[in-house]
Amino acid sequence: MKSKKFWSSLALGVTASLALTACGAEAEPEGSDAPSQEVATSVEVSVLTPYLANAATKEVIELFQAEGEQRGWEVSVVDTAGDFNKLNSAFQDAAAQGPDAIVLGTGDPAQISLGLKAAADAGVPVFAIDAGAAEGIAANVTSDNVDLGEQSANALIDAMGARAPS
Repeated sequence: MKSKKFWSSLALGVTASLALTACGAEAEPEGSDAPSQEVATSVEVSVLTPYLANAATKEVIELFQAEGEQRGWEVSVVDTAGDFNKLNSAFQDAAAQGPDAIVLGTGDPAQISLGLKAAADAGVPVFAIDAGAAEGIAANVTSDNVDLGEQSANALIDAMGARAPS
């Protein structure tokens, strides 16, 4: 089971990383007479979630944050503790700051239409982790929910000390 969890996490990290790599540095056009400008090499990503208290959400966001920081990205995380009005505001705030990307860490895209519109208006792509496909979401990465359910049930059984001896 541990191997399945590792590969699921790895797949999520790789997929998100590949998607966000396209949001990174901009190259100076060839033959440009414009004065040389420093080319941005860092990537700024705002991760917004209403569910950081959820163990699975927390784990995947921590994995994403660690992977991003390992790549030299600046990753900030904002949790709105289940408040979708605050999540919309967090999207609007993030869009105004102009990160390279916003990541929705779970949550229902239908409840953040104002936030998604703000991101689209600002030209900031939005990626999602376990949020579903919706207008304004460039890509959604979905976990293996059957495996997640099995892991959660086993963790609960272990925490209760109710596992029968093998």
